[in-house]
Amino acid sequence: MKEMSMKQELLRQARVTGLMIRRDLEGVEESHSRVTPPTGGNHMNWVLGHLIKSYDSAVSLLGGESLWTKDAGEAYARGSSGTTAADGPSWERLLDDFEAVEKRFQASLSGIDESGLQDKAPYSPFDDPQETLGSLLGFLLLHQAYHAGQIGLLRRVAGLEGAIK
Repeated sequence: MKEMSMKQELLRQARVTGLMIRRDLEGVEESHSRVTPPTGGNHMNWVLGHLIKSYDSAVSLLGGESLWTKDAGEAYARGSSGTTAADGPSWERLLDDFEAVEKRFQASLSGIDESGLQDKAPYSPFDDPQETLGSLLGFLLLHQAYHAGQIGLLRRVAGLEGAIK
């Protein structure tokens, strides 16, 4: 069996994480997306917006065209309080934007040369001077999977049955 390249593995991780997220989002309505956990934390609307913002940043990093303006993503930045139903995009819009940005991310990643993944990353979340584009994208996908798990739990907080059994 032939070993997967780094790019193939990153694309596989993105596909699997996206599948989990889409499954967990099935049947979620706007009202479910705004339920905040009783012990604190972000609601599903914020988490999905944060995932979109993160993928969108990666699309730009890979030379693709951003889906959101910088201002549109600020409400979903780490540490932000998110939006309300009155001031944020609709749940349907977020669902559509997630589908669109996920496709843009996969297309942008597919379009780069494998050797480009060994290039020095423009930044490192952990101030690692050895950070490469590939390791940065690996961290992004870990980040996306982490928040995918939160969406699964937030389904239950909102009163819905778990989608992944």
